[in-house]
Amino acid sequence: MFPMHDRTRRFICRTVFLLCGVLPTAIVLGWCLSMHSGGQLATLRARLESALGLKVQLAKVSYPRPGCTLLEGVELADSETGQTVASSRLVEISSDSQGETVFASQPEIDAAAVAHLKILIDGWLRRPVDSREPSLRWTAGELTLRWSGGAQTFVDCNAEFRSTPDGNAAEATLHLADSDSAQSIRLQWRRSNVSGQPANSLKIQADSTPLPFALIAVLAERENHWGPHSTLEGALTAMETPDGWQAELTGRMENIDLHSAVSEQFPHQLSGNGELAIKHAVIHAGRLEEAEGTIHAGPGMVSPSLLSAAGTLLGLARGGSQNSVNGLMDNRSASNTIAYEEFTADFMLDAGGISIHGRCSGSQNGIVMRSRDEILLADSNRGPAPVVALVKMLVPDSRVQVPATRQTDWLLNLLPVPDVVPGDPQAVPQARLRGGKDLH
Repeated sequence: MFPMHDRTRRFICRTVFLLCGVLPTAIVLGWCLSMHSGGQLATLRARLESALGLKVQLAKVSYPRPGCTLLEGVELADSETGQTVASSRLVEISSDSQGETVFASQPEIDAAAVAHLKILIDGWLRRPVDSREPSLRWTAGELTLRWSGGAQTFVDCNAEFRSTPDGNAAEATLHLADSDSAQSIRLQWRRSNVSGQPANSLKIQADSTPLPFALIAVLAERENHWGPHSTLEGALTAMETPDGWQAELTGRMENIDLHSAVSEQFPHQLSGNGELAIKHAVIHAGRLEEAEGTIHAGPGMVSPSLLSAAGTLLGLARGGSQNSVNGLMDNRSASNTIAYEEFTADFMLDAGGISIHGRCSGSQNGIVMRSRDEILLADSNRGPAPVVALVKMLVPDSRVQVPATRQTDWLLNLLPVPDVVPGDPQAVPQARLRGGKDLH
C-alpha cells in the first residue's frame, strides 16, 4: 500500500463526511421542511377537498412516524354556504397491511348536515367490489352530534368500511354517553350486487338505548312533533326498492308531550306525558303503511271537542250520560278542558282503517280514556274507522272533505292511503235542469 500525503487524507475524510453525513442530513432536513411547508399543507387540503366534496381548513400537518399523518385543527364546511359540517382537534391517519385507520379526537358533527355523510358513505359503497381492497376504519373515543336546540354525545365509536363477497358494507358501533346500558348501538349499511341488481339495505339496533327523537327527526330530515324530551329505542330493518325504502320498525317511544303532538298542531286540546309501544310498523317511501301497538298517557287535560270528534269520527262510545260529562266540566280549567286520569288503548292501523281497543288499568275492559270518577271514551261495535277519519277528527272544522291544511300536511304524508272505493254501479245518474231564474 502506497503512502498518502497528509493533504490527500484530509481531502478524502472531508469528502466522505460530506457525502455520508452532511448531505443525508441536509436531504432529511429539506424533506422535513417541505413536509411542513405551506405548499404541502395546501396540497393536502386540496386532496381532502376533492375526496370529501367539502371545504377543508387545516391548522397544521405533521408526520410523527412512517406511515402516519397527523392533522391539527381540522374543520369541514359546506362549499356553498360555508356552514361548518364537522370539526376535530386532531385527526391521525395511519396505514398498515389491513388498510387505513382514521382516529379523530373529540369530533363534533352538525346533525343537520348529515346529507353530506350519506353522500360519502353511498359513494364508498358504490365502489367496484374487490375483496383484496384494504378496509377503512374510523374511531373516536368521544363524538358529539349537534343540532338546533340540542346535542348528544356518544363514546367508544368505531366504524369500518369493507368489501364483502357480493358488495360493500359500512358498519358502526357506538355507546350513548352517561347511559347505564352496556349494549351498544349498531348500524349496518350494505350494498349488494347480485346478478347485476344493486340493492341497499340498512339495519339499526338500539333496543336498550333511548335516543333523543329530536336527533332522529333531524337525521331523517323531518320535524319533531312529539316534544323536546321524547325518546325512541328499538330496531329498524330497511331495504331499498324501486319506488322507495321499505322499513320495518319495533320499539318504544317515551316522554311524548301530547301538548306538542296535538294542542300545538290542531284546534283541540290534549296534554299529558305519554309513551308508545310499537309492536310492529311498516314504513314505505316515508309513509306509514301499517302499525300495531299500545299507547298510554296521563294524567292530563282534554278538550270536550276532541272527545266529541273521537266519538263521532272514530266510532268510540262516549262514557256515561251527557249530564255526567257536563258535570265534569266543573273540574275543567280556564281553557275549557276536562281532567283525565288515564288514556290507554291498543291500536291497529293499515289501509283498511284504524281500530282502537281500550285497556285502561291494564285490563281488556274496553275503556279508552277515563277520569277519576267517569268513563270518557270506550270501545264501540262500529268496527275499524277509515284512516282519513283520524285526520278529520283532529281538524273537524275544515270546509274541505279531507282537511288538507298546513297543520295536517305532515300527517297526511305519513298515514296509509286506502284503495279507491268505486261507486254503486247500479245507481241511476241524477240531473236537475235549472230554470232561467236560477241562471242569474
